[in-house]
Amino acid sequence: MSLLKKSTLDIELSYLICSLYTLSEYASIFKEEIFKNPVFLSIDNKENFLNKSQILLNSPALRRFSVILLNPLIRKSYLTKLAMEKSEASEKIIDDEITLLKRYLRKFKYNYLKYFYQNANFTYIPTPRTINNSAIKALFLIVGI
Repeated sequence: MSLLKKSTLDIELSYLICSLYTLSEYASIFKEEIFKNPVFLSIDNKENFLNKSQILLNSPALRRFSVILLNPLIRKSYLTKLAMEKSEASEKIIDDEITLLKRYLRKFKYNYLKYFYQNANFTYIPTPRTINNSAIKALFLIVGI
């Protein structure tokens, strides 16, 4: 009998912190130190910050909200089932959840490029697809899937 290998999630720490900031920018931990200190972007400071943000990461409300954002992606039959109902309520649910996910991705991209992207010469700017993939990976990591 073979044991299943644990899959590793390749995600930069800056994407995870950006996702936390995007989901709960008014949390006290972000007001304390994140953008006040330009040295924040150093690796040591990120790891220190992540240790301090354990309470936020383990917050049930943050996890529930992340699940809501991932609803259209998690359940394969979710959108088709709602679309087949053809009722106004189901169309509103579909529109609301997709709109919510789009808003999260747009806000994540803005925050990442403004606060977390570190490349002074701007020779390589991540594509929107790369940023969106990282934003969704961070959501999955927060949820714990």
